[in-house]
Amino acid sequence: PYRYQVRKVSDKPEGTKLPAFILCHGTGGGNKSFPPEDKEIQWQQALSQNGDSYYFFAPKNGEKKGSLSVDGLEQFIAHVIANYDVDPKQITIAGYSAGSGSVTGITVNKGHLIKSAIVIEGGFRGEVPAEHTLKDLPIWVFHNKDDQRVTIDRGERYVKIAREAGA
Repeated sequence: PYRYQVRKVSDKPEGTKLPAFILCHGTGGGNKSFPPEDKEIQWQQALSQNGDSYYFFAPKNGEKKGSLSVDGLEQFIAHVIANYDVDPKQITIAGYSAGSGSVTGITVNKGHLIKSAIVIEGGFRGEVPAEHTLKDLPIWVFHNKDDQRVTIDRGERYVKIAREAGA
């Protein structure tokens, strides 16, 4: 039920459990086609620089808005673990713009599913439950103060919430 790009970069023996990087894009990518298999994308280039082995996933929901919901991302993580040689304790998720909504939602409510998170030009909408999953979770947040689509206060609010919760 998922549309996604997957790239595996590894010289390890088949069956070796590898780390995974899941990129949740913003609103611009929902119905666009994926790059050709032989075209390396910028995130993949950045991940390849240190020579590590990993899986790279970029899910799309097929709708105009493009990014997965929190529940959709949780289900996608389960799909990745069930169908690929992914180490379930080595999953990093990144969300850009609209994709950051699902990523921040996972950090707040299902942080046990991931190793770390990256939030770019986005933030969290909602309230943090008493049983949150932010404590001790490594999270990197990047936000351009001049962003014309998502105001910096959304990113700053998420940083404040995460820090207060022990992330």
